[in-house]
Amino acid sequence: MLTVNCEDGTFTQTTFSKEPVVFAKKLSSPRVNDRLVCTTRSGNLVVGTVINNKWKVRNIKVQKESYNSGRSLPTPAALSRTSSFNFQSFQEYQKFSAANSINTVSNNPYATNSDISASPLVGQHSKFQPQSSLSATPYQNDYQGDIRKDYKDCVVETVPFVGMIIRACGLKAELIDIQTGIMLMEFDIGQFKESTFQVFYPEPSHCRFCGCASIASFSVAYTELETNTLVVHTFSIDNRAKNNICLRVERDPRETRCLGFASVTEHQHWISNVEGWCATDLNMLLGVRRKDNEDIEGPTNGLPRDYLNNSINSLDFINHDLRNRKSKISSAKKAQNVYPKISSTWEAWTMSASGHIRYYSIPDGTDSGLLIKRLGPVKKFGHKSIAVSFGNIMKILYLGNDNLIEEGEHDTEGLSASSQTSTALSFINRRRKMILKKYELTHSTNFNDTTVEETVVE
Repeated sequence: MLTVNCEDGTFTQTTFSKEPVVFAKKLSSPRVNDRLVCTTRSGNLVVGTVINNKWKVRNIKVQKESYNSGRSLPTPAALSRTSSFNFQSFQEYQKFSAANSINTVSNNPYATNSDISASPLVGQHSKFQPQSSLSATPYQNDYQGDIRKDYKDCVVETVPFVGMIIRACGLKAELIDIQTGIMLMEFDIGQFKESTFQVFYPEPSHCRFCGCASIASFSVAYTELETNTLVVHTFSIDNRAKNNICLRVERDPRETRCLGFASVTEHQHWISNVEGWCATDLNMLLGVRRKDNEDIEGPTNGLPRDYLNNSINSLDFINHDLRNRKSKISSAKKAQNVYPKISSTWEAWTMSASGHIRYYSIPDGTDSGLLIKRLGPVKKFGHKSIAVSFGNIMKILYLGNDNLIEEGEHDTEGLSASSQTSTALSFINRRRKMILKKYELTHSTNFNDTTVEETVVE
């Protein structure tokens, strides 16, 4: 890691890991210093935190089958009993307990395989433990099952507020807690385009049982590799009484009143012919798709609709008429009729986390622009808008009103009922309001304004 001083140009070098780092991303959480999360080729995580202008590096081993067990990691109550009982001492205590359990089982001539597999055995190097029980033991914390897996092509997406990451490699996605390294959830995914993997969730709120942070749903979206089909995996709790995913359950094994990621239900949604999309801050997806052949409108002049669906084919048809040069006026009129508009080929759409899809027509405007075969870059603009490039034309698509900075009254359309109540995290809302009060607009956010009025202050 090279840290460059922007004032004098000097740089310092910090060694993060001896293994090659294949992916790195910044993780920002409220009231916590910004962290840099790195993934090594063997699957281990390296977290770097800046404290007093110096990097503090911490290696984290991903722990499988340790979700809310209270066995592989000491509880806060156990750590507070003595000041000398740190994590290293606890590991030594586990090894000592494992050695005693091995001697106990080996000295018992009547011990069965079930008794041996149920013994508190650490690791998988013992000859007493059957092979079938290795994957089910909650004490296998070294993540040795995936050491041989190559994470060279993995993709890491951060979950900023809750301090977690989603790591996707192959056909598996893993939700990992950065503080403890525990894998909270692992689910199947399809082959996706690397730049389209995103995570979105509603605004965190207070849990009605313990008061900690909770979210109503958690969604992962990506575009399939071979097709332009958008796939969304949404995880939510179907229990009516406890419908929020509490984030305390993942870090406190003693919490039994709330439900966490172990109790979620997966729902999958998809939409076809998607060209570009982005996740907004309203727990919704906003993008542009190519219309189906039967939905294309406009004059065809005898040509099939799938032929006119491609702008390049339309250009060939126009050039064929121009090469005849029999009548320039008739050719120009025919080209004007056949020339496809943006609204006849593309349409905007929104998808909520629950899978509800809405379609919207895109305004054409006065300038039709260049003939294009596919869309240009699609990027997020503001907290509920996207900027789409149609050749040499840039269009901004937004939800609700055209206020890009502050959230208005109509901005809670895509949020769930639990997120619209007053249970939202108060210190987050208060900090955001203070920032918005200090921010002064230097431009107009109303795109219908064509003139700017000047006022003179005496």
